[in-house]
Amino acid sequence: MAKLRSIVINIGWLSAAQFFDYLLRAVIGILVARHLGVQQFGSFAPSLSLVLMAAVFTDLGLRMTIVKSGSSQPNSLTGVFTVASGAKAVLLTFVYLALLLLAAVLNLGAQEFVLVAILGAGVLIGNFSELVLGVLQAKEKMALMSAVTVSFRLVLLASVLAVILSGGDVVAVTIGYSAAHIISAFIALIIVIPQLRRTPMTSQPIKLLLGQSLQFGVVTVLMPVFMQADIVMLRLLHADGQTMSGLYAVSYRLVALLYVVPNIIQSAVIPRLYRYAAEPDRLRVAYKILFRWSLVTSATLGAITLALAPTLISLLFGTEFLAAAPALAILALNLPLHQLSYVCGDTLYALKRQGRRAISLIICVVFNIGINILVIPIYGAVGAAWTTVISGSILLILLLAGVHKAFPLNIFREGFAPLAAAALAALVIWSLKDMLPIALQFVLAGLVALGVPVLLLLFRYIKLGDLIRPDNNEDKS
Repeated sequence: MAKLRSIVINIGWLSAAQFFDYLLRAVIGILVARHLGVQQFGSFAPSLSLVLMAAVFTDLGLRMTIVKSGSSQPNSLTGVFTVASGAKAVLLTFVYLALLLLAAVLNLGAQEFVLVAILGAGVLIGNFSELVLGVLQAKEKMALMSAVTVSFRLVLLASVLAVILSGGDVVAVTIGYSAAHIISAFIALIIVIPQLRRTPMTSQPIKLLLGQSLQFGVVTVLMPVFMQADIVMLRLLHADGQTMSGLYAVSYRLVALLYVVPNIIQSAVIPRLYRYAAEPDRLRVAYKILFRWSLVTSATLGAITLALAPTLISLLFGTEFLAAAPALAILALNLPLHQLSYVCGDTLYALKRQGRRAISLIICVVFNIGINILVIPIYGAVGAAWTTVISGSILLILLLAGVHKAFPLNIFREGFAPLAAAALAALVIWSLKDMLPIALQFVLAGLVALGVPVLLLLFRYIKLGDLIRPDNNEDKS
């Protein structure tokens, strides 16, 4: 009963925190895009994406090592965090210098180089908070983890609002972003210090880092590259790079916001997935539960986004960005692909087969970049969106094949009901949206978002009790 109560409370904290986090992230993104316009946002977005891709090289699996080590060996947590912090400081210095060199070699332009330099300093320092989140996640301190997450967004929102109200340009917005990341890193450190026990330093933390971080690091590096590279490549390869990167960026970032619903459950269960490594029956049940709920929620959100793409773009970002609607509609198809890839990837971690995930990502990153080189100059943002969907499909197939060896799933049986329901929902919304005012379109979307899971609950494809019974040893579905 104590475990059950703990899981429910953790899901509650994560639900509230991620709701506010994604809500604030959406507000910030919309405010910045509308304030800067397509051209200036087309300079800001690729600069930020380049910095975010560089930032992962300051981690190299350090956070995941803290989560896994802290979950399975609590006494090692303080030592691992201390050593990881030192490693991160060294990596930060080298990565920042390499980032400046890369920005100069890519020849993005003088303004973009300045943006990269400013953002790089702030984002890389702010990336220290990832280690803090790893500690709190390992200890299942979801309330404090939520406080760190929300506080960062609030600081960032305040910074952005101050710049916008003062009429600042893209450089001023960039300075605001950078300052917010630095302030948030200090807040995170203040929160985590009381959570760490004072234990004597031994060689064990170093062994843990060397033995695990590099295994996680490949995936930690490749996933952001896989997700962010399109924005930078559009800026470099298309004749109207600023416009195309600006259009694609708002589409991509809007889709990324929709990951919140399935991610809530997944984030709460990840530490327990690692604990189930030696208990295949529990791990199998947890995997199936995550797979089904993630598919239902992500497919439903994808269907709604696909049907309402023009309405969402024009309402949130203004008619200046309306040309982004086709890319958004295509990227909506990637929602279930992306979410299920994370479910399979986390399960591979628990099975100690993270190498499979790394190899799959390498294949897809190379494919994505190679096809984008051919497609982007001709088809722009729409071509980049289709490349993302195709690459996401390949990645999911490879990861599913890796998990299938341990936990076979009938993919047709698992996927037919939620995908058919989502397709029907998209058709209904698309057919009625032109006859309804915008307010009623969103009412219909809300009814669909609730109706599809309820329908699948009634037909027992998913079970409400599964959300709070990941410790169940029996697979009764």
